[in-house]
Amino acid sequence: MSDHVPAGRTLTGADLARLAGADREILRGALEGVDEDALAELLATAEGDTVLNAVFARMPEFYTHVPFDPPVVARWHVCRNNPPGPIRRDLVLGPTGTCVVVPTPDAGPPADVTFTLDAIHFLRMAFGASTGMDLLMRGHLEVEGDGNLAVRLESLFGLGAGTPS
Repeated sequence: MSDHVPAGRTLTGADLARLAGADREILRGALEGVDEDALAELLATAEGDTVLNAVFARMPEFYTHVPFDPPVVARWHVCRNNPPGPIRRDLVLGPTGTCVVVPTPDAGPPADVTFTLDAIHFLRMAFGASTGMDLLMRGHLEVEGDGNLAVRLESLFGLGAGTPS
C-alpha cells in the first residue's frame, strides 16, 4: 500500500494493523480520503481493538519526558460503533518523566483530565492528522477536568505547532 490512499478507499484490517506501527506521517497520509463509515466498522472489530491498543501502547515512545510531580492522569474513553463498549486507558505521567499506559480502573481517584472521542478521531489526533482543538471545536472531542493540561498534552507527545512529527 502506498503512503496515500485514494479518496473513498477502504482500509483492510491488515492495512490498518500494519499502519498502526508505522511512522505518524505515513499513517496521516493513509487516513486521508478513507471512507469513514467503513473505517468505523473496522475499528469496532477485534482487528480494530488490536490497532487501537497498539496506538495506546506506542504513546510512551512519543512522550517528551516532561516530569509531573505529583503525577497526573490523562484518561481516554475511545468509543466505537459496536459492543463491547469504549476502550478506556489512563496515561500516567510521572515525576521522572515517565508515561505509563494502564487500563482505566473501575474504581479509584478521578483523572486530572478526561478525553472522550470516537475511534476514528482518536486515530486522527494520535497521529497528528487532526488537532485536539479542531476536534473540540467541531464537537468530536469532549474534555473534562484540567483544561491547561488538556491543551499541553499535544505538545507533550510531539504533536501540535512547533513540535516534530
